[in-house]
Amino acid sequence: TAMEVAKGTRILDAAKKLGINIPALCTHPDLEPWAACGLCVVKMEGSPKLPRACATEVMEGAKYTTHDPELNQVRRTTIEMMLANHPNECLTCGRSGSCELQTTAANFGIREIPFHTRVPDLPRDESTPSLILDPRKCIGCGRCVLVCQQIQDVWALEFLNRGDETRMMPAGGALLNESPCIKCGQCSAHC
Repeated sequence: TAMEVAKGTRILDAAKKLGINIPALCTHPDLEPWAACGLCVVKMEGSPKLPRACATEVMEGAKYTTHDPELNQVRRTTIEMMLANHPNECLTCGRSGSCELQTTAANFGIREIPFHTRVPDLPRDESTPSLILDPRKCIGCGRCVLVCQQIQDVWALEFLNRGDETRMMPAGGALLNESPCIKCGQCSAHC
């Protein structure tokens, strides 16, 4: 379907205007996209790359494929990899039924994880009476860090380490009550 959009429109937003749902877990309307989750990949005619629709602007005259078997498999594998590093506690989780990861996995019909499960053995941070951080459940989307740093300008949360060891943590790796946290709750609201 051909369409005209304003300069600077991202592929994900253009698709939404057409009623096309491209899955994404790291995007949020309050935050600038930063393409962390990798679910929103699309194909652009003539390019071997799979641009991330949330952070890529539409190019004039470009033709995009938003859904096909290859993209479905890439997205499915991405979700399975997230689930392989996520505790299987949906039945006892307070977010069950309102969890975007759970809903996305269900939409892809994922029932089993084909990868070795490796849930990080990280303790819950219950150092504040208002917020509890459970880093085992973090999927690395970065929403909490972005809202804390870019919107609230508090900088109580950050990403530490690299690669498989990347973790969202209170600033400096301390407990939340030892960070600059002001207990605004925006990290939880955007999680």
